[in-house]
Amino acid sequence: MNFNEIEVNVPASSGNIGSGFDSIGIAVDIWNKVIFKKDFNSSKSPIIKYSGEESYKKISDQENLILLQLKKLFNNDINGISINCNNNIPLSRGLGSSSAAIAAGLLIGSCFKNEKENSRDKLLKIGIKEEGHPDNIAPTMIGGCVISVLDNKEWVFSKVSIPEELNLIIYIPEIEFETRKSRSLLNPLIERKNAVFNIGRVALLINSLNNKDYSLLKLATQDMIHQDARLENFKEMRYILNSGLDAGALSGFIAGSGPSVMFFSKGREMTIKYELLECARKHNINGKIVITKPTNQGAHIKVKK
Repeated sequence: MNFNEIEVNVPASSGNIGSGFDSIGIAVDIWNKVIFKKDFNSSKSPIIKYSGEESYKKISDQENLILLQLKKLFNNDINGISINCNNNIPLSRGLGSSSAAIAAGLLIGSCFKNEKENSRDKLLKIGIKEEGHPDNIAPTMIGGCVISVLDNKEWVFSKVSIPEELNLIIYIPEIEFETRKSRSLLNPLIERKNAVFNIGRVALLINSLNNKDYSLLKLATQDMIHQDARLENFKEMRYILNSGLDAGALSGFIAGSGPSVMFFSKGREMTIKYELLECARKHNINGKIVITKPTNQGAHIKVKK
């Protein structure tokens, strides 16, 4: 494929949404932009530049998930590659930074193979293998709120409509926690009563969103499978979670595997923000607040020829 550069825009995401452990996620209106070039006649080593969120943090080539995807594409011949990453998704905070990087690499690869848009489903399934779970990579790739179900060996995806009037308030602490470490805290066995607890609530979550019955959201995002175990590792975030709910948020839950905490809201955003900041100050929790929305747009490409 002849081109001067490929630009990929990739949204943040949050998995689980409280009760939907490893099966439901939403795309979030926070974006990374990746600009890619390759000079096939160059023998120079890859040039990777970072700007934006936490650009001061050094990511080795071995840890760069975009570069790892490109190594597979070019059979390790990555000379002449130039990657500019403008990152707005914070790393290791439960907002899908790894899924965003994997999606960017896969979409760049699809450009080189000149694959049609209908290959998105194929790319998504590859992304799940890379990520290990579907609830971040699915909304990252196709946008919106996505249910992911494994039927034998085939993944099935279904989008849930999220009302445009709903907002997201995210408290993002300075502390980081990698998903693989967070998952290691979870009990491999689930008690029947806890499974029933979540099954009922995840059904309620879908019904609440479809019917715009926001009075049910707080109950629907409760969880007995993963949140308590993860909150044990950053106990201060319980204060943040409770503060947002007390201030009028419609629901609150850990964003993905944490440590960020996310709230649905419809109004009262400034009041909730103020109470979260006061709670953080009181308990010496360093971090920031982002007020945004879900996005129905998934990762997408611009090719400059």
